[in-house]
Amino acid sequence: MPPQKNLTKPIPNIPPAKIPTVRPYIPPTWAKYIKGDFNGMSTVAGKLYAFAQAGNPRVDELTKQVNGLLGYQHSVSYSGKSAEAFKASYGQDAAMMSAIKLISAAAGIIDTLASRLATLEQRIEIFLSDGFQQGYFSQDENFRRTNYPSQGTDPAKYTLYSSKAAEFDKLFRKCSEEAQKARELAAAELSKVADALMEGLDYYKSKTGTAGTLDPKGLLRTGQLAWYSPRIEALRKELTENKADLKPQQTDLKSILKDMQSIGAGAQQVGDVVAAIPAPPAQRAGEALSAAGGVLSGLAGAGEYFAK
Repeated sequence: MPPQKNLTKPIPNIPPAKIPTVRPYIPPTWAKYIKGDFNGMSTVAGKLYAFAQAGNPRVDELTKQVNGLLGYQHSVSYSGKSAEAFKASYGQDAAMMSAIKLISAAAGIIDTLASRLATLEQRIEIFLSDGFQQGYFSQDENFRRTNYPSQGTDPAKYTLYSSKAAEFDKLFRKCSEEAQKARELAAAELSKVADALMEGLDYYKSKTGTAGTLDPKGLLRTGQLAWYSPRIEALRKELTENKADLKPQQTDLKSILKDMQSIGAGAQQVGDVVAAIPAPPAQRAGEALSAAGGVLSGLAGAGEYFAK
């Protein structure tokens, strides 16, 4: 099959997963009124960002290798069914590796949640610390045991305690409600990311391809399928159970994408891309990756090159 000039397009360079230069601030906290390991969450997000960043050059390398084998290093390309089949079979791996953008998105969601929760915790602690300094709250043994501010020891401040304690209760309830909403929204966002990643796992596991779709035949050996299949099913079961706890209005894709597009980092990028994928809203929540315009090929901006 002799090389011929400019008959087919090379696989495009896939935009890298975005890693923020400035991450959300995690203020120092000490009282633990809002549940959550804020610094631990931030650390997990950092590890996910590092994983995504390490994957960026590997996606570029795979794309270059496929294009090189197709002859593009000599400014020519091979034509015919064999060349197209090769590009579809191996070029799609580069598109699938764009899943690192979803890893970056998950990091952005976790990072944002950690900052939100820590900021709410700090609001409570600032009010409490002010009460200690002003003398209408006291850090006695009862406070250390219950974490609820006791009445101050200064008789002149006794009359302030009831109103300040009521303010503390109101602030605590408000911050707790906002924290729960933030957790539920983050869970819904992560659920969408998990759905997209599950599509990728299903795609490799099913090894099916039909006209007008990507063709995963031959990408996994029999032994690999045997090893991965039960693990994929276990992940699916866990994801299904976790999603069952989410309220319907908080799993609405439109609202999730709106938030993902506003919180920045990798989540914003994924929210923008997924929202732009041309599919009816009713199908977007569970679009099949094997279909042209699926989530991962959409993230890669390369679906048109493999859906032949």
